[in-house]
Amino acid sequence: MKFPSLLGLVAGVLSIITWVIVIFFNPYTDHNPPFGLETILLSFILFFIPACLAIFSSLTAKKLLMLLTFFSSLPSLYLAILGGIYALFGITSISYFISYIFMRVEKIRVIKQ
Repeated sequence: MKFPSLLGLVAGVLSIITWVIVIFFNPYTDHNPPFGLETILLSFILFFIPACLAIFSSLTAKKLLMLLTFFSSLPSLYLAILGGIYALFGITSISYFISYIFMRVEKIRVIKQ
């Protein structure tokens, strides 16, 4: 597996792990469960689905899907300024874009050879 795909794969897995921690084991709240069903569904759409798309894109080396993943994860960049565990969502979003850039550069290099 090449670096761009590995970066996207790691970012997707990290985003899923972070989502599970925030939703089910939130260190910032004492409520059990910490969130309601609406919040869980919205965060599933905003964080979990893009992470799955990033993993699929990495395994199939589809750069356009990685770009779509980055655009769909843009709301998570807001969480990067909150700090704590929420900042990991911002880091994974940026990692999706970096993975796309490297996939694109790699494809250009292959075409030129």
